[in-house]
Amino acid sequence: MKNKKQKSLRAASEFLKATLPDDEFFLVEFNEHPRLSVRFTRDLDLFQRKMSKAKPLGRTSLLDAIQVGLDESKRAANSRKVIVC
Repeated sequence: MKNKKQKSLRAASEFLKATLPDDEFFLVEFNEHPRLSVRFTRDLDLFQRKMSKAKPLGRTSLLDAIQVGLDESKRAANSRKVIVC
C-alpha cells in the first residue's frame, strides 16, 4: 500500500469534494488491527489531515476495520450511510 498511498489520498480528496455540508465522516485506520482515528465529524480539514498521516504498515485487517465502521455508523446523525474502503 505504501506505493499507492498518494493515489489513494487524491481519490479520497476528490470524493470528499462532492460531499454536502451536512455530511459527516469517520476514519478507521487498519494495519494489524483496526483503530477508529476520527469519530464522526463534519470537519473536512481535520479528516483529511488525519487521513494523510495514516501510515500503511503490517498486514491488512480489512474485515475487522469494516466491523469497526459498521459499529461506528450506528452513531450517525444521518439516516443514509456509506462505507468507503
